[in-house]
Parts: sequence; C-alpha cells; structure tokens
Amino acid sequence: GLDLDRAEASGDDDLTSVISVYFGGTALYERNAVLVLVKLVASGLHALLAPKRNRELCQKALLVLTIIKLPAVLLLSAASLVPTYGALRGGAKVLVHSHNSQTIGLPRKLLHGFHSVILRRLPVTRLACGNMAGNWMHGKKKFEVVPNAIDTQRYRYSEESRKARREELGIEENTFVLGFVGRLSPQKNPVYLTKILNALRRRGMEDVKLLIVGDGELREAVMAAAADRGIAEDVLCVGVQSNPNEWYSAMDAFLLPSLWEGLPLVGVEAQTAGLPCFLSGQITDEIALTDLVQFLELTETADNWAEAIQSSGKQSLRRTDYADRIGQTPYSIQRSAARLYEIYQNPEA
Repeated sequence: GLDLDRAEASGDDDLTSVISVYFGGTALYERNAVLVLVKLVASGLHALLAPKRNRELCQKALLVLTIIKLPAVLLLSAASLVPTYGALRGGAKVLVHSHNSQTIGLPRKLLHGFHSVILRRLPVTRLACGNMAGNWMHGKKKFEVVPNAIDTQRYRYSEESRKARREELGIEENTFVLGFVGRLSPQKNPVYLTKILNALRRRGMEDVKLLIVGDGELREAVMAAAADRGIAEDVLCVGVQSNPNEWYSAMDAFLLPSLWEGLPLVGVEAQTAGLPCFLSGQITDEIALTDLVQFLELTETADNWAEAIQSSGKQSLRRTDYADRIGQTPYSIQRSAARLYEIYQNPEA
C-alpha cells in the first residue's frame, strides 16, 4: 500500500520510472491523489511520496529530482517555491493546486503575495478546488477547477450509525442535533456556533444540542462561551474522529459559519449525508450542490440563523437519496480521480 506518513521508493533499479508527488492538501484530498497514483503504479510506474510539512522527506524528493533528473509530477496546494523550483530544474511537470481563498496574519499574507506573484510567472499547470481558491492563488492566469472529492457511498445517511453515535453520547432520538465538523480555529468562527444554539433555546427550542466533531486552539474558547450562555451541557465536543461519516448521520442540521473558505469539503460531506446545511455567506456558492444549502450572512443576528434552522426542521427529507445525487457530480471521488489521472498523464503548462 501507499503510506502518506513516510516516503516510499521502489527497489527497482530503473529510477526513470519514479514519479514524485508532494502532498499539501487535507487527508481527504490525498485519498483522491492516491487513487491516481494507484492507477499510475498499475501502469508500471513507481511513486515516491513526500507528505506535507516534512522537510526531510521533501528534501529527499528534491534530491531525486534535481540530481537524477527524473521525469516527475509535483502536486502542490500552497505557494511553496522551493519544491517548485526543484521540480522544474529536474525536468518535472509541476501542478499547483489551490485549496483556500485567504490566509490569516500579516506575515502569511505577505508570503503568499510574494510567492503567488512568482508562481504566476512559472511554467506550471494551475488547478484549484474552486473558483475563489483559483483566483486567490492564480490571479488572472488560466486554471482548471478539480474539486476535492469524497467517497459518496461512505457518507450516505445510515440509520444504524445514527442510533449508535447517539447512544454513545446519550442523545435521545427526538433531540435536535446541530452539527459542526472541522478545526476549531479562527477561520471557522466556531464561537458563533454557541450564539446560534443559544438563539434556538431563546426561541423555545429546548431539546437541542450542538455536536462538534474536531479540535483546535479555540476549543476552550467555545466551551467558555457556552458556559457564559448557560448552555455548556448542551455542547458535545467529541474531538477528531476517524469516522466522521457516522457522525453526520447523528446530526439533524450542519453549520459552517466560516469567515472564509476555499471550497469546504465538509459541506459536500454534509450534503451527501442528506443534512440541511447553513453556511456563511463568505463561502463560495459553488458548494451548493443540492437544495439542502442555505447561505446566511455573519452580519445577520444569530436569531436569523435560528429561524432558518427551525424552518428547515419542518421539511420532510429522504436523506439516503443525496449520496446518489452527489455521486453524479464532479465531487465523486471516482470522477475527480479520473480527471486527475488524465491531468497527471498530460499536464499543460
């Protein structure tokens, strides 16, 4: 198998058949790229993998590219100039894939600005997970949108999973569960979730809880905000989970009040699970793949979000149907992997 946690090189003496890939996306996106690599390996090619944020492994990959001068493909999701130059020097075709539409902090913004200006002058193939992310990274340069994709059948709504996860937390079947999946970071604006929950309680919706799947530096701030509002017992934070697909089934509505996003994959996952989705107006409308999505501005009060959620609760949905709907879109991992495979074989600068 292919291991994303450490580099693997084939023992084959024919080093000209090695393809080097630098992963810079989320683990879910890496699965997409791995499917492409599996096809390449099956065609007689071998793969050397260098995961994100591992300088030693990246240096080894660059050494292979620059000294042995292998034909290679390099996949990036951030403006990292060192591996780009190394790959180009080694004769590689470079693919730059943008996954975000903004960054935080002056140093990062300056670094991105500097890197993106240079990248736009280089002979690379430009990709993005969505139009907002592509414009942020590539500017006026031509790019192709290759969406981050998921295994739609894995995220199909499951009554069995719903029952198991709710029993695990002691949640009654009639309890309405708001859900959030992601990092508890400033970008995701997680403290706002407690405002929405509190607004629902004020509007008479007493049997409601907030389920958070994920962790991050704002976890304590979220719990402190919940305590200040007297709703701490109704906020359930289960941390990072290896089976988020099952937790979506336990939810009744999905919230994402982000300050900015590229194209959030959790929005695709939530729709696949048949969840009504309430998303910040700062998120690209490309994420609205079904009739489940509503956009609300962060400038509106939490009462507006609560009203929209209560209205959706009156709708009758066949949640199991949505996996098939998403499966017919480019966000299906099979469809997206097939397109990536074509691009890897014939990248255009």
